[in-house]
Parts: sequence; C-alpha cells; structure tokens
Amino acid sequence: MLRIMAGVDDGFTGEARLTPGFSVGFLPQEPQLDPAKDVLGNVSDGIGETKAFVERFNEVCASFGDPDADLEALLAEQADLQDKIDAAGAWDLEPHLRDSDGRAEVAAPRHGLTKLSGGERRASRPVPPAVVPAPTCSC
Repeated sequence: MLRIMAGVDDGFTGEARLTPGFSVGFLPQEPQLDPAKDVLGNVSDGIGETKAFVERFNEVCASFGDPDADLEALLAEQADLQDKIDAAGAWDLEPHLRDSDGRAEVAAPRHGLTKLSGGERRASRPVPPAVVPAPTCSC
C-alpha cells in the first residue's frame, strides 16, 4: 500500500488518495545506487540541495577576493545562503552523514560499491532529508 501511495507502484486497480496536508515517502529495501560514486557519494545524494547551499556559500566566500566582485550582491547572497544553511543545520553535513545509521561503521565512506556486502550496500543508500538530524534550538 505504501508503494502505491508513494507513486512507486502503479500496477493496481482502484483509487488511492492521500489526505491533503500529508505526504508519503518510500525508502526501498534494496537501494538503487550509482556505481560511479563511492559510498559517501551515494549517501550524500539524499541531501543534494542542502549540500549545494554549502558549496555555493564557499564559492561566494572565495569570490570576495576578486577585485571586480560586486560586494553588495555577494554579501546579500552570502546572507541568504547562511540562513538556509543555518535552518537546515548543514554546517557539518559530513559528520551527520557518517553518523546516520552508523554508516561509517558499516563501510568506509570512500570505498567503491563493488567491495561491499549486501548489508553494506543497503546501509549506503542515499539519506533522505528526514534522516539527517534536525538542528536543535537552544533559544
């Protein structure tokens, strides 16, 4: 039923509707991994957008050294990116990736997929955003 609600299985007769305001996620038991990437690369696929914010933030910071840079535009973009990164708790993504599900204990993050057992392959699936620990507020 969850496969149907998540839109993964369409081989059924009838109708399935999701209650407005709810969403469904599906994490398959056997993940589809990219053999061209190492373990950490595959695990990181689940947080691509958040990781892109951090990478772009670093690029913006490096651009401050350009004598022709538009400093006002860079500062505005930097502030926007910092807000997004803060909201996602993404300043230290790699340790979260290594800690989630004990993945660093399961397989070396830089190993290729061909050297992994079935259990290590399952543990190397992309991390959905909900699995990465949410930031805590000490307000």
